[in-house]
Amino acid sequence: MFKLFSSPYASVRKVLYKLIISFFVFIISIAVYLCKYDLNHINSILMLVATIFFILTVLLSRDASKTLRREMPNDKMAKKIALVLSIPQIALGIVFLAIGVVMPFVALYGVIKDIQSGQPFFPHFLNIISAFMSIIIGYYIVYEGLGFIEQKRRR
Repeated sequence: MFKLFSSPYASVRKVLYKLIISFFVFIISIAVYLCKYDLNHINSILMLVATIFFILTVLLSRDASKTLRREMPNDKMAKKIALVLSIPQIALGIVFLAIGVVMPFVALYGVIKDIQSGQPFFPHFLNIISAFMSIIIGYYIVYEGLGFIEQKRRR
């Protein structure tokens, strides 16, 4: 692990430092939020900061995973760390897949309900189309997170 931080690749170090800083800001903001300070608007601001840094941490873990796979393709430890860093991305892809599987059933129920009540049902068809797009996007995210997309090594 420490070999990565002393890596000759500056891009690997930079991405890992950004990821660690973002993760610690996320953890600290959650910890302070859970202390339940009775200050007026601090809790809502801390929750906003935690949400922003959670999204940033997921994006930076994806970026770190791709950078490790690209810069250090022959290092076994780097491959394992890249796989661990891609877990949030894989989880996000699984969420998209689950939404894509469940949403057509909910939309079909809405279509049937709207037909019976005489209301327009076109928006529910957009939900069905969105569900199929969600399945495709989720599949791509999981496929990329597992590292099946070949990346060229940059020099």
